[in-house]
Amino acid sequence: MALIAWFRLRRESAAKVRASVNERVRRHLGLTGGEDEVGPRVVEHDFPRYLATNVAVVVTDFLAAHSAEVIGLDVGESYARRTLADVLRPARVTALGDFVGLEPTAAADAELEVAPGELRRGLLRGLALATFEGTPVVALLLLTQDTLDASFRVEAVGAAPGVAERFVRALVEWERARSVLRGRLIQPRVDYKDEVKEATIVPHRPTGWDQLILPDELLARLRREVFDYVARGPELARNGLDLKRGVLLHGPPGTGKSMVCNLLVSQLQGFTSLLLTGNDLARVGGAFALARKLAPALLLFEDIDLVATGRDGERSGVLGALLNELDGVPSNEQVLFVFTTNRADVLEEALAQRPGRVDVALEFPLPSAALRRRLLRLYARRAHVDDAALEPIVAATEGATPAFLRELMKQTIFDAILSGDVDGEGLARIDAARLRAALERLTSSGHALERRFLGFGAPAGA
Repeated sequence: MALIAWFRLRRESAAKVRASVNERVRRHLGLTGGEDEVGPRVVEHDFPRYLATNVAVVVTDFLAAHSAEVIGLDVGESYARRTLADVLRPARVTALGDFVGLEPTAAADAELEVAPGELRRGLLRGLALATFEGTPVVALLLLTQDTLDASFRVEAVGAAPGVAERFVRALVEWERARSVLRGRLIQPRVDYKDEVKEATIVPHRPTGWDQLILPDELLARLRREVFDYVARGPELARNGLDLKRGVLLHGPPGTGKSMVCNLLVSQLQGFTSLLLTGNDLARVGGAFALARKLAPALLLFEDIDLVATGRDGERSGVLGALLNELDGVPSNEQVLFVFTTNRADVLEEALAQRPGRVDVALEFPLPSAALRRRLLRLYARRAHVDDAALEPIVAATEGATPAFLRELMKQTIFDAILSGDVDGEGLARIDAARLRAALERLTSSGHALERRFLGFGAPAGA
């Protein structure tokens, strides 16, 4: 009986050998030798950790484009330690009749979050049997994730010399061209080695030209110096001019600089936008490298005066690194640098006055009476208010920022809602008295700090 069981086990194990992943891979590559056979060289590539989820998502289409069959590996919890060398080793039956090899399963995939609330199907692990340049190729693809890190590893072999290297290079270029990061607003996080450890897609408010209420001269310069310059890129290049461009947006807080940044993110078609704020300004090398990888790109430096106010002191090294990165971007790469500041007067001369670092400086003034009137009308939204009620407020808010006017109208609408002064659709009714009451409250001594944040001193006659 034991001998019969042994023969049965050997038959089952021999069937497993023929169906094993090992044999399918070896047949695909044309390997016919045994354990001592010198197999093809394995090419390895680890994508940067911030690209791990992105690669998992885009790799599926790449494999489909190269007629790949993707299978899984039945390796239990040890898959993170599995290598392509294990797969290339011939499956066998031991003297005791046991099967030694890898059994196929379905490839593992899952819904992965590429942006807040946005899920895409991605490959977690699998073995691809593909054809590249008419030559058989096998690739092991593996996404590893834990509480501290994530990475996407590729190992590939080809049936002819050099094919695996070219296969991996093609995958890298495919990911670069079709990255889910392209055309988005990204906030990169850089580690102490100045390498991007995370690239988060962040939501932004879509902004159109009709939402900008700025002086006509400023709007005209914005169109010419940024949008027209970008649109004429090919012609500029033919004439030997730089495609990269530095733009400084400066003016008091609340005058529309952030709104223009939103406009750039929304309206620069084909551009990937990177936002750097706070501590991210201290390590910019990784962000510049990412911008060049995803070019055409827009780099947004908010409150650049935090790091560009002088060559002495603790920030001097930060400023030097920023200047080196600005100078290091080739002139033929379409990368747009936009700096915002509330204090252009304190910017370090090397940044503010050196061509190629800042080419254009656009000043955002406090709104004129005509612009304040338009802003109040804009911020009234759907509430009922007539122009006669706005005129005293327009006159009383000389020196106010758009941010203050927005909050003033918000407070007035809220007051009307609290008082029940709304129409049948719940839309607020606003009169001159209610506007004046809200203005007096916001400009009272009890709101001094709030008024300072919103950008407005005591109005004339208050």
